[in-house]
Amino acid sequence: MRKCFLFLIMAALLVFPSFASAQGPIVIESVSVELWPEYDKADMLVINYIMLSKDTDLPAQLDVRIPADAVLHTVAVGSADGVSDQGIDCKAEKNCTTKKDGDWLAVSITATGPAVQLEYYDPGL
Repeated sequence: MRKCFLFLIMAALLVFPSFASAQGPIVIESVSVELWPEYDKADMLVINYIMLSKDTDLPAQLDVRIPADAVLHTVAVGSADGVSDQGIDCKAEKNCTTKKDGDWLAVSITATGPAVQLEYYDPGL
């Protein structure tokens, strides 16, 4: 009886495979970093423009590390370089999460478009 039951389970696993799909590789086409000193505070605004390749399957999970003492200002995803179609609130949405990782803050962004803009204030610069 056990052999018959085991055979039925094995047959069911082969007939109904699980539908797990892996994310394709993320290819970054270009990265541009701008440093803007603030006139009214000592912090430096760091703006990262990340352009994903056309070969990248969207949505894609993009992880970016910033200094742990930095203050995350803006995360936006868009359809063209330098153009942000939608801002993402990392505190309220699941498309963007943050996690402290030692001396770093890991920012995980679900990119629904090829252009990603990440801005933060770095008091160490």
